[in-house]
Amino acid sequence: MPNYTAPVEDMLFLFEKLRDNKNYNELEKYNEVSSDLVKDILEEAAKINQNLILPLAVVIALDIV
Repeated sequence: MPNYTAPVEDMLFLFEKLRDNKNYNELEKYNEVSSDLVKDILEEAAKINQNLILPLAVVIALDIV
C-alpha cells in the first residue's frame, strides 16, 4: 500500500510567512486565526487524507487495473 505524509510543517511555514504580510494583518476577519488553530486544522486534514482518502484512492486504482 502506498504511503502518504501530508506536508503539514511546510504548510505551517507558509502560513507563518503569510501572517508576516502587512495586508493580511490588517484584515479584521483573520485576527482570531492563530498558529495553533491552523496547526490543528492541518493535522486533522492530514489524518483524513492519510487514513480515508488514500485507501479509497488505492481501491479505486486497483479496480481500474
